[in-house]
Amino acid sequence: MKLAMLGAAHVHASGYAQACKGLPDVAIVAVYDVDPQKAREIADMCGATVFDSAAACLGPEIDAVLICSENSRHGELVGAAAAAGKPVLCEKPLATTVAEAQALVQICAEAGVQLMTAFPCRYHPTIERTRAHLEAGRLGEVLAVRATNHGQMPGGWFADPVLAGGGALMDHTVHVVDLLRYLLGAEFDSVYALSARRFHDVPTEDSGMLSMKMDSGVIVTLDPSWSRLASYPTWGNVTMELVGTEGSLAVDMFSQNVDVFSNVAKSFEWSAYGSDMNALMLADFTRRVQAGEAVAITGVDGLRATEVVAAAYASAASGGTEVVVRHAGV
Repeated sequence: MKLAMLGAAHVHASGYAQACKGLPDVAIVAVYDVDPQKAREIADMCGATVFDSAAACLGPEIDAVLICSENSRHGELVGAAAAAGKPVLCEKPLATTVAEAQALVQICAEAGVQLMTAFPCRYHPTIERTRAHLEAGRLGEVLAVRATNHGQMPGGWFADPVLAGGGALMDHTVHVVDLLRYLLGAEFDSVYALSARRFHDVPTEDSGMLSMKMDSGVIVTLDPSWSRLASYPTWGNVTMELVGTEGSLAVDMFSQNVDVFSNVAKSFEWSAYGSDMNALMLADFTRRVQAGEAVAITGVDGLRATEVVAAAYASAASGGTEVVVRHAGV
């Protein structure tokens, strides 16, 4: 299966390139980015050809597309893939606005191509086990969730309000929102949010706190801050504590770490081991495309997460008042 990568600016681009090298009968053969050097770095990793436009990258031999560009370029690149009739796996967030996310879903539907949003956390074994516990009713009725998605500030375009569409709230809210929609089978109704700049000299927010209501009655709090500084032993986390009428469940997705003390680097860090959720996501995406099956995480899933982010920004702009999540039709 031959893939094209449109955009190579995202921090996950190199991880996707490495993961595809480990998949049987899957190869990234074409790469495009507005920055030819970024495209060349990815192409050199996987023996691909660099092209000078998205359209030139999408020849008849291409079976599917990975989009790893800056958030603001998702629209044009998804549009190019849809026009070429190629199934798409697009990095999160699907778009920086609800209107654009809705448009991308519609463009792909009209072109008859599948659009998948990159939410690899769903594929982590910890989440699979969590879902099994919930489906078995071991927690009873879930009442509340306390979650975090802390991280280091990625730097570069991630803190550019034009290219990223926001800061920490844009970057880190969507993963947990998608996980809870997936695990609890409910939609988000409203959001209270506050945001601030506390840790870094950047033009976007780097910290925040969200309190959310789901239509099932579940109350969710989420800290999506870029609060892991350079001295912290790992880049970040995804944690959830689910509280139910019959029990509670603590989830720490990235707790599989080895303590590494380096005399050379004069540092201490956590070196992660365990399952590669990016590889699991890419394996599922390519398998489903080859088999002609529906993708597991759709563009609509990306749209719903974008709606919550939009409500969070509206709430933060108003000083933390409640903002209703508006669900766009598709």
